[in-house]
Formats: sequence, C-alpha cells, structure tokens
Amino acid sequence: MAHDARAIRGKLLPPAAGVLLLCLAGFIYAEPVMDGDLWFHLAYGRFMVENRTLVPDHAVFSWTPADNSTIYCAWIPELAFYTIHSVCGLAGLFALKYACLLAFLVLVFSAMARGGSASHPVAWVTVLMGVLTVQVAMQIKPELFSLVFFSLTVWAWIMVRLSRGHARFYCYLMPAVMLLWVNSHGAFVFGLLFVGLVAAGEALGILLGLSSSLDRRTAGHFFLGMALTAAAVLATPYGWAYPVQLFNELVLHRADQLQEFRTVMAYQSVLHPDARGLHLVEYMALAAVVLAGLFWGSVRRGRWILALALAALGMGALSTLFIRTTYFWGVFVAFACLLILGQKERFAGRHDQGLGRYVGVFCVVLCVLVAGREGYHALCKPLSGFWVNYYSPVQEAEYIRTHLKGMRVGNNYNSGAYLLWALWPEQKVFIDARYFPYRQWYREYGDAMYGRDDRARDAFLTRYGCDAWCTTYEYDHLSFFVHSPQWQLAHYGPSACIFVRKGRGFGPEADPCHPAVFTVKPHQRLRILDFMVLAGDLDHAYAMAMTLEVCRLCPSRNVQAAAGCVQAGEALGRAGRTDEAIACFDRAVAIRPDQGPEVLTNLGNLYLRKGDQARAIVSYLRALEVKPDYAPAMGNAASAYSMQGAYDKAFDLLSRLREIRPDDPEVEYNMACLHARQGRVDEAVRSLKAAVEKGFDDRELLRTDPDLESLRETEFYQELVH
Repeated sequence: MAHDARAIRGKLLPPAAGVLLLCLAGFIYAEPVMDGDLWFHLAYGRFMVENRTLVPDHAVFSWTPADNSTIYCAWIPELAFYTIHSVCGLAGLFALKYACLLAFLVLVFSAMARGGSASHPVAWVTVLMGVLTVQVAMQIKPELFSLVFFSLTVWAWIMVRLSRGHARFYCYLMPAVMLLWVNSHGAFVFGLLFVGLVAAGEALGILLGLSSSLDRRTAGHFFLGMALTAAAVLATPYGWAYPVQLFNELVLHRADQLQEFRTVMAYQSVLHPDARGLHLVEYMALAAVVLAGLFWGSVRRGRWILALALAALGMGALSTLFIRTTYFWGVFVAFACLLILGQKERFAGRHDQGLGRYVGVFCVVLCVLVAGREGYHALCKPLSGFWVNYYSPVQEAEYIRTHLKGMRVGNNYNSGAYLLWALWPEQKVFIDARYFPYRQWYREYGDAMYGRDDRARDAFLTRYGCDAWCTTYEYDHLSFFVHSPQWQLAHYGPSACIFVRKGRGFGPEADPCHPAVFTVKPHQRLRILDFMVLAGDLDHAYAMAMTLEVCRLCPSRNVQAAAGCVQAGEALGRAGRTDEAIACFDRAVAIRPDQGPEVLTNLGNLYLRKGDQARAIVSYLRALEVKPDYAPAMGNAASAYSMQGAYDKAFDLLSRLREIRPDDPEVEYNMACLHARQGRVDEAVRSLKAAVEKGFDDRELLRTDPDLESLRETEFYQELVH
C-alpha cells in the first residue's frame, strides 16, 4: 500500500506542480509593455519589410544627428514582432511572451522526464527559482529570444549528458541555435561564453580521466558541434564586422562602455540598492545553495562533472555583474540541478531517501512562502495587465500628429521610441530608446536635460531648434518648462505633457488636460497630480485627488495616495480655496487614518481659517494623540479653545507648551493674549514682558492684535508700541 501511495504521488506530483507553476508564472508576468525598446524594434521590422532589407538605416528616424556606425543585428525578432503585431496586434505579442516562457518550461519538463527527476521536490524548487529569476527577460523585446535560445543551448548540453550514446542530434542542435541567436540579440556572446566554459570543462574532464567524462564517440560529436557553434557567429548580414564590433565594445572599450551603461538600471549590478525590490539576490542565492549542495553530493560520490562546475562559476559571476544577465543564472541552475538529480542511483540508499524527504518538505514549504510573496507583490504592482504602459505616449502622439504637424518636436528618452513608431515617416523624433545612433551627443543631452542648470538646458534646446517638447512625468526638468517664460503648456495626457515654445504660431488651448488622465492606474495618477500642482492647474488637481482610492491590500500605495491628496490640499490652501483644501486633507485622512501630526495640524488650520473652531480642535487633538508634544498643534488648539471661550483648556495647553519650549517667545505672547482676553491685565503684562525678553519684536502685530485690547492703556504697552 505504501508503495502504491508513493507511485500515485509520483504520477500526480509532476502535472499538478507543472500546472501550479504555469499559473504562478502567468500571474506574475501579467505586465504591460514596460520597455520602449519594443516600439523601435517594430519600426525596424516595418522598415525592413517595406525596403526589402535585413539592414536597417539608423539615421532616418530622427531629425537630430544620428549615424549608422553601430551594427545592431536583431532582424529575426524585429521581423517576428512586426509580423505578429500586423496580424494580431498587441495581443499577439503578449501571446509570444508567454510562448517563450512556456518554451523554457517545456524544455525543463523534458529534462525532468529524461532524467527521471520529475517526482523529486528539489527539482521543482529549482524550477521555481528559475521561473522567478528570468523576470528580466520577460519584456517584449529580443531578450525573449535570448531566453529561449540560451535555454535550448543549456538543454542540448544536458541532453547530451543524459542521453550519452544517442547525443548526436543534441551536439549539432547547438550550432543551429547559435545561428538563430546571433541574428536575434547581442546576448549571444554570453551563450558563447557558456559554450566555451562547458567545452573547456568537458575537455579537462577527459584529460583527467574523470568517470563522468563523455565517451569518445560522444565527445567527438560534441567538440565538433562546439566548433560549429563558434563559427555560426559569422553567419549574419554583417559577416566579420559584427563580432569584431562586439569585441571592440566589450573588451577594448570596456571601461568607457561600463560607465555609460551604468546610467541604465538594467546594467547595474544585481547587488545595487535599487535592485532590492526585485528579490533577485535572494532567488539567485537560494538557487546557488541548492546547486552547491547537489554538486557536493556528486563530488563525494565521484560522479561530479567538471564542465558543470566551470559553467556555474562563470555564469554565476556574470549574473552578478548586470541585472540584465540574471536570467542566465536561473536557466542554468534549473537545468544543472536536473542533471545532477538525473543520476538517480545517488538517491537509492536509505540515508539519501531520508535526507531527500526532509529536503523535500523544506522545498515545499519554501515554494509556498515564495509563491505567496510573489503573488502578493503581483497584486500590489502599480502596473499590471495586458496593455501599453505610461511611458508610451499614445494619446500624446495623436495630439502631435494633429496639432503640431511640421514642428520640430523634442522629446525625452523614454517617450521617443513610441513616437518613432507612431509618427514616422510623417514626423521624425528628437531621440529615442536606441541610444547608439546618438552617441556623439547623448552625454550632452543627458547633462542638459537632466542636470540642474536651467541656462544649459535652455541653450541646448535653442541649439537644436526645438519648437515643442514632449516629456513623461517622472523628470525634474518639468519645472523648467512650467516656469520658463519662453514655453507654454499645450497639452498633457495619461503619459506625457507637451510644451510649445512661445511665438511659434500656436495658441493656448482652453483646457490642455486630456480626460483620459482620470482613468489611469493610481500609480500614474499620483504623478499626474504632482504635475497638476506644479503647473498650477488646481481645478484638475482637486478632481484628481478626489479620484484616489483606498487600497487595503497594499499599505505602501495608501501612503503615496495620501501624500498626493496632502500635496493638492496644501496648494489649494495657499490659493485660498479653503473648502477644496479641506476636502483634499479629509481624503488623505480617510485613505490613511494614521496620518502624521503635520497633516492633521494643517487640516485644523484650514478649519480654523473657515471659522469652524470645533472641527479645528478635533484635528489638533488627533495630532496630539499621534505626537503628544507636537508644539504647533498644541499652540493652535489653545488658540481655538480661546476663540470658543474655553479659557481653562487653552491655559492648560499653553502651560504644557511652555514646559516643552521654555524659551519660545511666541508661547509667552499667546499666553499674554489669553490673559488679556479674560481681562487679567497684570498677568497679561507679565507674560508680554517675558515674551519681549525672550526676543519677541513684532511691533506691527502688537499694534493690531485685537486680543490685546485690554492692554492698550497700560504704561508698558504704550512704551512697547512707541
């Protein structure tokens, strides 16, 4: 019976785990088009189809200087993207993304089946780590093809290992994969690195006479396949020029390239503080521990594979250098662990079965915890779903096409790629996400537009003769355009805002706000709200603040939403629109009841300005509940009580405040006012003297303050004001 139960579990575990893993992966990677690279790849595909060429012209898409000195060979995914988009739209591209992820998982399941490790829990935890670590390759761009081709390359080597005498097909599959890869994405160089490490390891294993070495026949086919794989990198429309350029860029000019690349998050180290939210370090470390443990077991039993050790060291070191290469580690670990687990005889003993049981329980628990966390983060993601993200100015591109035809429209780096796709050839762009055609002046652009020197920014825009500028909301240079007397706001929508240089024959619109700004995700609404306040569009700022919703699932989003409402309320308060300001502050408190004392005090001040002392006092007391010694709330509450005639309560608060801030002249002045309102002249004079001694010198307030009416005839007051 026990044997039957184990057999049933062995049959049910693989399909159940596979389905759950597919569901989790589909849920986590349900993301919009996040990267602008897709749009210029689509434009390249369209260019190649229309011009019947595999070599795109980099310079035809922009009205600024661009050159063709850089080789960019990605014609296979570009043609694929354009064809699929032409037939199926964005839905087809999202389907392609999941198809590539599914291809990786199918290869993993194939290796499981061949090695007989499908029922082992350790196998599934490594696959889960692989699925989570490949997240940087799950954007709709050529990295998808690199994920598939690297998976095929590693799988082919694993199958050579697991198939032994029947490995000829897999040996010659690798050069075919490389032939496709070199024409798809520059990451093929890391595939060559992997192939080189594996080939070196297998050769050393044979020389050292390791028992796990390839047999002579398999080794012959394997090394011939490796040689053909290396030769395949020459089979591109550019021939020798392509690998020569990559060698120059990656080796000869490595320091300069790294300095430029580090400005992009994807090229930062995985250990960079900004990468913490990706959890890549955790997943990579866990995968490394599991792989190291399994490999150590192989070493102890004399069944270790030197090629695996070299590849693990090489791919591990590579994956720590750039976030953009971390998916290589996830793929390699998944297949490497399956290779080791495929040597089933190592788990045949009683000791190993017991250890495997404990490890299996640990992995199951770990999988549940990791999957739960990833599910939670997926629900809380500010951007999720199958659509175009807000870096892509869809509505704004239509506005440029309709209203700014013939103008030299500038744009920031992120928005340029979509504008290229949407407007060319009728209208060209200023710059876009390609970077490489603009190397000559990219640093000048970055220093001018993202620096803090407004004069340099103005000189840059004048030099290039920009008539208009389109920029997304996340940049500091927005304040330059808002406050510059040379520019006027023409339009702003869900993704970007457009400014037009004055004197270019463009008249201001009655309402530059696109109605769609109120339908975007909360994350983007906050950015737009910030811009509304900056631009002084307080009517729309108030309306936007009222649309912010309470999110009980993700507290961090509540903090952001409440902060946006506070910002709008403060701006409305400064503009004298008290009722609307109060509504914004009330909304902030409703979203986040545990507001800090500053927010609650400002709300009380607004109520006090309106003449509602009762509600003002409630806000001040709530602020004091949060922070009992918060002086502004204490002093303002005392003033409100005094207005109500509750002098005892006011006196108690001012007395507490005096103990907290004994040297504050304003406290003594408020105490003098309180005494004077009650007709307690002697006490008022003493407090006023104390205020003056501590530095109070606002003579104008002394002359005009109605609270001091009972002191007008005193000798001290006469001397003080004259």
